[in-house]
Amino acid sequence: MVKKTAVRRAGALLVLAGLWSGAVTAQAQPYPTKSVRVVVPFPPGGPSDVLARVITQKLSEALGQQFYIDNRGGAGGTIGAEFVAHAVPDGYTLLFGSTTILAVSPSMYPHLGYDPATAFAPMGLFASVPLSLVVNRDVPVGSVPELIAYVKARPGKLFYGSAGNGTQVHFAAAMFKTMAGLDITHVPYKGGGPAMVAMMGGEFTYMFDTPQSSLPFVRDGRIKMLALTSRERSKLLPNYPTIAEAGLPGFEVISWNGIVAPAGAPREAVRRVNDAFRAIDASPEFVDTLAKIGATPVTDTPEEMDALIKQELVRWRQVALQNGIKAD
Repeated sequence: MVKKTAVRRAGALLVLAGLWSGAVTAQAQPYPTKSVRVVVPFPPGGPSDVLARVITQKLSEALGQQFYIDNRGGAGGTIGAEFVAHAVPDGYTLLFGSTTILAVSPSMYPHLGYDPATAFAPMGLFASVPLSLVVNRDVPVGSVPELIAYVKARPGKLFYGSAGNGTQVHFAAAMFKTMAGLDITHVPYKGGGPAMVAMMGGEFTYMFDTPQSSLPFVRDGRIKMLALTSRERSKLLPNYPTIAEAGLPGFEVISWNGIVAPAGAPREAVRRVNDAFRAIDASPEFVDTLAKIGATPVTDTPEEMDALIKQELVRWRQVALQNGIKAD
């Protein structure tokens, strides 16, 4: 009887040892150990969705698990952002974050169900895109100073367009209006495509857009590009001046793109994604892929991205207040 009891105890100990060993092995596996959802808070097909699909494919390759897109559009990106803000902070539900989602849209919605400054754990940026200032081809200007003089000579009589109320291109144009001291009226459209068609039809004078969207129309002579919004000249479009050097010192607007997790996400998950971004951004193939859509790689730390978000929130809230920009 004693012998049988000893055998049973030995067997039980072996089972427990096996379970413990399995648990240790599971814990030792690096993040991620399963597929990761990346919420894109806009419908499929737009610029954010295109960039998100590029980077999720690269993250899947770099980290050995599938990073897949979950489109949750609405309310300037805040619906998808709120979903992630309240998700389980285990590193398996992430947000494709950009200037619009994390800094511009929150300026339009003062009563969000989350605080964008504290609700997320930034994992890092991976790309940035400048905006372009474009005008109707029949507007008799060829530079930023000429455009400013043209609008000032017609106070209250002209219009500028945008892809929609509260979009980053709207905020960029509003900041341009304020810094240049212009008296001009905003006309929002339902997307960049309709806005571009309206400008080419002469419905308004100028707008801000992405170079990727505007360049085809510039090349065939239907619109004119005057400048870019980056701090320094773009390596992709070196012949175009920046707005700052062309007439408005200090003007800079960049659409930055990265990934954030819910606040409290494991440090290991944050580190692994940030390390992957650094490796991906160093790849010539990835640089070429970004160049085709008008973007350039950006490498930073989670701490630097966190500081940028907080800085940009203050900046765009000020623009919203100065221009009376509110949600529809």
